[in-house]
Amino acid sequence: MKLLSIDVGIKNLALCLINLDKDNNFEIEKWDVINLCKEEKQKCNCGKNASYLFDNKYYCKKHCNNSNKTILCKELEENKLKKIKIKDLKELLKKENIPFPEDKSKPIIIEYLKTYIPNNFVIPFNNTIKTTDLSLIEIGINMKEMLDELYKNIKIDIIIIENQISPIANRMKTLQGMIAQYFIMNNVLNIEFISASNKLKDFSTSKNTTYSERKKKGIEVCEELLVNNDNLNKYLVMFGESKKKDDLADCFLQGLWYLKDKFKIIYN
Repeated sequence: MKLLSIDVGIKNLALCLINLDKDNNFEIEKWDVINLCKEEKQKCNCGKNASYLFDNKYYCKKHCNNSNKTILCKELEENKLKKIKIKDLKELLKKENIPFPEDKSKPIIIEYLKTYIPNNFVIPFNNTIKTTDLSLIEIGINMKEMLDELYKNIKIDIIIIENQISPIANRMKTLQGMIAQYFIMNNVLNIEFISASNKLKDFSTSKNTTYSERKKKGIEVCEELLVNNDNLNKYLVMFGESKKKDDLADCFLQGLWYLKDKFKIIYN
């Protein structure tokens, strides 16, 4: 029997596929955190994440400073040009010693700058995608492609998804439904929404803990389980090196609680 436990997130969608055999022995088959934004980090030639672009080449801060190229001021970044008044724009261009057709309208000046600026300035850019910049359609398409790749040719019997209840988490609640519908469309019909309080139910002694305290506790419990159970040891290095320990722990502990509650599994 294969159980897939899911902790909902757009940038950090955590999934733990656990296999339970007829003797109630369990093991982790797949354990992943995926980014539904499909970010591809641009790199400088030195290998560091890039923060600047010039002539179709990417630079980190250090190598940009060493290049002796002029960095574009923030006020002239493309997303701010439309908001600036024509008078202020002309004054700013003169201050920055940027030639422009002074007798032209603002739309024409902006079109001119779209060509002039990339050829003469280093342009700062954000190497990450904001989740709010993506529509639910784009997120859904990315989710389908990534889940298709992760679980092709794998028969999943039960899926549990952490229930999203926060009134400020409307997109998370929608994503929860999208995930459920994806698997329904792939003929996985045994799906349950699980309360977030369950994952630490067997390990936490205090009810009055903060969100960060629960996250920290989840990581500690997960590390102990990986050490104390021979069937989980092989994931120690992966978990130790991960930058997403809290998300990995959340989906695993949720799955472990479910198997103990429903199938009476035993672990150390």
